[in-house]
Amino acid sequence: MPNGLDIVSYWRLLFRMVRVSLSAFGSIYGGYFFSNFNALFMKIIGYINEVNGVTYHRILAPLLLMPEVKVYITNNFDEKDFNEGCDVVVYNRIIPQDKLTALLALKAKYGFKIVCDIDDYWHLDEHHILYQNYLDNDYAAKQIEAITTADIVTVTNGRLASKVAEYNKNVEVVANAIPKSGQFDLERTPSKVPRLFWQGSQTHRKDVEILRPVALELYHKLPQCKMVMAGYNDDKEWHSMVSSYTASKMLALMLIEAQNVTNYYEAYKEADICLVPLIDSMFNQYKSNLKVLEAANLGLPVIASKVNPYLDLPVLYAENNKEWVRHIKRLVESRKAQKECGKELKEFCNKHYNFEKINVLRKKIFEH
Repeated sequence: MPNGLDIVSYWRLLFRMVRVSLSAFGSIYGGYFFSNFNALFMKIIGYINEVNGVTYHRILAPLLLMPEVKVYITNNFDEKDFNEGCDVVVYNRIIPQDKLTALLALKAKYGFKIVCDIDDYWHLDEHHILYQNYLDNDYAAKQIEAITTADIVTVTNGRLASKVAEYNKNVEVVANAIPKSGQFDLERTPSKVPRLFWQGSQTHRKDVEILRPVALELYHKLPQCKMVMAGYNDDKEWHSMVSSYTASKMLALMLIEAQNVTNYYEAYKEADICLVPLIDSMFNQYKSNLKVLEAANLGLPVIASKVNPYLDLPVLYAENNKEWVRHIKRLVESRKAQKECGKELKEFCNKHYNFEKINVLRKKIFEH
């Protein structure tokens, strides 16, 4: 948060929420936000362990942009936060064991509902960078406990819902969506050279490796391409990813360092064509299609691996090196093709992944 900017002004600036105001401060991030508040509005407490991409898209943005509710965001609740009443407590994935124990006791006393939101499967692939950490910390058991103790579980897609239903039948699909405000309302920087864009973290090293032979062929066939990678951190995983994505840096490269979640989307100013490689694996099939939604917001064309979570979308699918190169070549050589593919994707996502409509659904689920 910028120095000297209180939390209300900060989120007003971020989401351009001119009708939002503050009635009380919470712990660290906390604060009540409301629009035309009256006593009949639902009161929601959103608990976040940290502000990251997941809590931003699944807790912060949806709650702060939800109409006619009273919302309190905090990372350190205690009983006084419930004195004025509470209808729903929502959190993403898991919370510390002591907090879960306290939350269940408070629920018994105050009668609110607990909503656990889940965006990823709790069993990781063995090649995942966090695999051993998840095993050491018994993450799967903690996630299952969160699922079983929740009144409602919300998930990003039907595949993940089927896994949650094994432990809690009261599961609802609330897809990811991109707000049409704040950092997502931007214009791209013009470029004379075609920019192939990828954004993510070092957890995607194996996915980016899909493009290693593709990048080498691009160097020989389309050397004018600029490879743009956003989310960069100076570590060995990222060095390996850069090598894969750029044919060992033979292709022109723009690196954009990892940004705060409140302005990460600005990296898309440097995008013309979005590449979304993903290994077909147990863990990956339960992920959300957020990368495609981010591209669609700006009407950018997407070339993606033909695997879940990217099936049944108007993107260009690549199942092998030849198809990756063919699709990239077509888009690089035709601005018209770029615009047509991007327009089709944007219209589809505006219809099927509309933020306001999905947030209305989220509110109805909380109410019932």
